[in-house]
Formats: sequence, C-alpha cells, structure tokens
Amino acid sequence: MRVADALDALRSATDVSGATLAFYAAKARPLRSALGFVPAGQVTPRRIAAYVEGRDAAGVGRGTIHKELCVLRRALAGAGVADPLAAVPRLRHRTSPRRRFLTAAELAGLRTSLDPERAWWVTVACYSGGRRSEVEALTWERHVDLVGERLLIPGTKTTWAERWVPLPPALIAEMRARASRTGPVVRPWAGNVNRDLRRACARVGIPRCSPNDLRRTFASWLVQAGVSSYQVAKLLGHTTSRMVEKVYGHLTDASARAAVATLPTLEAT
Repeated sequence: MRVADALDALRSATDVSGATLAFYAAKARPLRSALGFVPAGQVTPRRIAAYVEGRDAAGVGRGTIHKELCVLRRALAGAGVADPLAAVPRLRHRTSPRRRFLTAAELAGLRTSLDPERAWWVTVACYSGGRRSEVEALTWERHVDLVGERLLIPGTKTTWAERWVPLPPALIAEMRARASRTGPVVRPWAGNVNRDLRRACARVGIPRCSPNDLRRTFASWLVQAGVSSYQVAKLLGHTTSRMVEKVYGHLTDASARAAVATLPTLEAT
C-alpha cells in the first residue's frame, strides 16, 4: 500500500465526524503530492526530514507541518505500519496560541459593520461558544429550547461534544423574536469568512478576528466573570480544562487586578 492509498483510507473513516474528515483531506493534500508514491512501509525519518525542509522552504508554518505529520502517522497506523512514530518523528516546534477575543464594545461595533444576517451569525457564535460547524448546524426545531432557555450545541467535531448551553439574557430576546422561523438558526456564511470578518473589523477600526476568536470570546468572558475552567470546558465541548487554560480563557488587566485584590491584607506590625 502506498502513502496515497493510506491517506485515502483515512479520509473514508467512519468513526470520526465530517469536520475531522475535512481536516484530514486538507492536511493530506501536500502529503500526497510529496510522498504519495512511497510505499507506506518505506516511510523513513530521512524522507520526513526532506518533506519538512520542503515545507519550510515554501513558507509553511511549523504548526501546520506538525498537523500534517500527525495525519500521516494516523494514516500509516491504519495501513498496518508497526511504529508510525519511528517512521514519522515528532516535529519540534513552539506554538503561541492566539489571545484575541472581543470586548463587548468591539462586538457591538462589529455587528454594525455587517449585514443583519451575518451580524446574527456573529452574535450566536459569541454567545454560544460553538465552533463554526456547530453554529451552522443549529436548527430551530432540534436545537433551540426557548422554554428551558437553552441551546443544544451539536457535536460536529466529535459525537460526545454535543452539549446543552444555557441561553444568556443578551440572546434570549432576539431568539424569541425569531422563534417563528424554521430550519437553520443562522444562514451559512457564504464565501471566505476569515476575509469577510477581517474587512468588517477594519471598517470599524478594531483588530481582526476569526470564527475561532468568537469562540474564544465566549470562553474569555466566562473566565473573566469567575467561572471555573472546568465549567467553561464543559460548555465548549471539551473533556478537560486544559484547552481553556492554554488557549481559550484569557483575563483582561481589569479582571486580573480584581482577582489579585481579593488577596488578604498584611497584618499590622
């Protein structure tokens, strides 16, 4: 079996979500181009070093290369390679997680720079903490419970990520105003969402943001309000709080100062 065949088999896996399969497909493209002809059992650290060198020369970030090699290891494991890690050594790299999240004022400005349907899309993303695929999978009939004032976020990345998220007051009124609708809660974002959000941010003079920054906004607001990392992780669909602590939850200077201000004062001497 060639590497190309192993990658094709990985992309047809039935034990992962559609979003994960799309991730595999995207990361497999450069692997197929450079290594597709190589028998799966003949992938060696030397070949991988040459692959990494070529991707470096093309200006590809180390984080992206790391993800490509992870996909290759999984494909080789599926092809019966006994020790994929020996064939594809780990790539040493340091990543600096994005820290961008919106303030309430920035969200208000961003909403004014978008047409009403896209402003609603951004609002739902910020107040639900859903991934883009989860936000666009929401339907009024299955996922919106206005009686219980909560949203059922579908687990599009993993099946166990499906979870209920209470509707915040800021979202309830607008949800009730739209409750007569059927079908998708938001209109899928046609075109390049990252480019469109970047341009919308530029129009109101705020730093650019991405769909994942909207998800980070949800988490960061909760952390700043004193919600535990474990609870935030559950609302995001994570099994542990590690990702919240490392990537999603960020404190503002004001909330950090407020936290430190709770420390006991020194006893007079």
